[in-house]
Amino acid sequence: MEARNGIIDVVGAAIVSDDRILCAQRGEGRTLAGYWEFPGGKIETHETACQALHREIEEELRCEVAVGRRLCTSEYAYDFGTVRLTTFVCRLTSGTPRRTEHAAFR
Repeated sequence: MEARNGIIDVVGAAIVSDDRILCAQRGEGRTLAGYWEFPGGKIETHETACQALHREIEEELRCEVAVGRRLCTSEYAYDFGTVRLTTFVCRLTSGTPRRTEHAAFR
């Protein structure tokens, strides 16, 4: 992961569909395997937060979302660095989420 000023900027999607919110369990062999998260990932140098979220959801879940309002931003210190996570409320617009990297959905 690339860190800017010692911070790794990532985005997460609280995907709302049919009055339910999707959570995903990180898959084996990945950092923080077994932890539950809102899907998303690292913001690349050339991307905005919204662009990164669209890309990550397409890559990880094989579906598309409309990115809505920012829900919250928080920072977490791990042994590999400090992660700044910004979570957005998103709405499923196309496709059905599929597991490509996650162990489970709830």
